[in-house]
Amino acid sequence: VLQKLIGLRLTNIYDLSQKIFIFKLSRPDNKNLLLLESGARFHTTEFMREVPKAPGPFNSKLRKALRTRRLEGIRQLGIDRVVEFKFTGADGNYYLILELYAAGNVILTDSEYRIIALLRGHKFDE
Repeated sequence: VLQKLIGLRLTNIYDLSQKIFIFKLSRPDNKNLLLLESGARFHTTEFMREVPKAPGPFNSKLRKALRTRRLEGIRQLGIDRVVEFKFTGADGNYYLILELYAAGNVILTDSEYRIIALLRGHKFDE
């Protein structure tokens, strides 16, 4: 089902809450909405929810990096509950990594997997 999204261009990202995002993917004859919830789920949906007037700070970073890029791949990383979304553009690839365990996380990286932005930071005790 998600393979139908491959090759579509990301036209916008909406944050429904601090953990839930809707990605609007399209080409002229095909429009789809992909819902991502950190720590819980991801799936296509036909229903657009009410969105805030202004995007949150994390969503602003996602929009800046990913808008107008094509979704080129969706894959599970190993046997973990982690999914990688690969976006391509003229200046290279970006990866959006969705963790589907505990509180989860959403991580945006460049083509060499250097972290650009993450939804939820973590402080390690010394």
